Amino acid sequence: MGTRPLRTFVGALAVVVMAMTWPGPPANATGSVTPRQPVPGPTTTTTSGTTTSSTTTSTTPTSGTGTSGTSPTPTPTSAPVTTVSVPSAVLGTVPPANPAANCAPSWAQLSTAAGALELIDYCRAQQGVGPLVLPSNFGRLTVPEQMLVIIDLERVNRGEAPVAGLTRPLDRQAQRAAAAGIDPAIGFGDIWEGGPNSTAEADYGWMYDDGYGGTNVDCTTPTSQRCWGHRDIILADNIPGAMVAGAGFKNGLSHGSSYAFGVAGYAPGPRLVFSWAGELRYFQVPPGAEPLGPEHSYQRVPASS
Repeated sequence: MGTRPLRTFVGALAVVVMAMTWPGPPANATGSVTPRQPVPGPTTTTTSGTTTSSTTTSTTPTSGTGTSGTSPTPTPTSAPVTTVSVPSAVLGTVPPANPAANCAPSWAQLSTAAGALELIDYCRAQQGVGPLVLPSNFGRLTVPEQMLVIIDLERVNRGEAPVAGLTRPLDRQAQRAAAAGIDPAIGFGDIWEGGPNSTAEADYGWMYDDGYGGTNVDCTTPTSQRCWGHRDIILADNIPGAMVAGAGFKNGLSHGSSYAFGVAGYAPGPRLVFSWAGELRYFQVPPGAEPLGPEHSYQRVPASS
């Protein structure tokens, strides 16, 4: 898809732009975030002045084998399912409903992972969702692993089930897509973004700046179904059984960094090479639904004020 610059944030090194291709929004999802101590993690360097992203969704779930063509309906299995308790009620705004507007305060700083995380927490607070608390090993994870963790936290903190983990075939497919700067075409839903300085910035663009006037280049009118498409894929909750994913990352392209992520229904096949269940031991408190409470009150005061 084509790209065009839409917004420059104060202090940011790049203009974040996103594009997507998909037939329609998934049935269920949610989104939001609040303040937390910044956790260091690998960052990327943007070599040009633009950041781009795209998405693709399919209404037919596929297995986690990474193959293209006919998409068989997955046979649910308990193998990759985590032990996280998921409440029946979701928090915040969830698909088919979406936020009324992008969350883009004038003080936004996206040039560092810490700045992106602060912005995510602020945006989550506006939606009534508590802080995004990262695991203690987040800074040691690969970028694809970080994508899975942050996306699962976006889901679990809103009362949705996590994506079980990453499989090698899907990772390879996502990595090829990241290198090419395109959607990974994994199956149910695929998202891509080019140019972010960190995984947190990629999440911010997909989750909180995906509406009209934001970084989603496919959202060309206020009523377009393509608006909030990246967010709808991240928070999709209409695939029966467990979900698996593939994630890929490439730096040094003409637009800088390239992030690709896609989800599919789980069917018996490739084992998980990175799992949400295995990551739970790195949280001080097991992640769950995170409603915004008095202890999470957050109001960012610009340094210039």
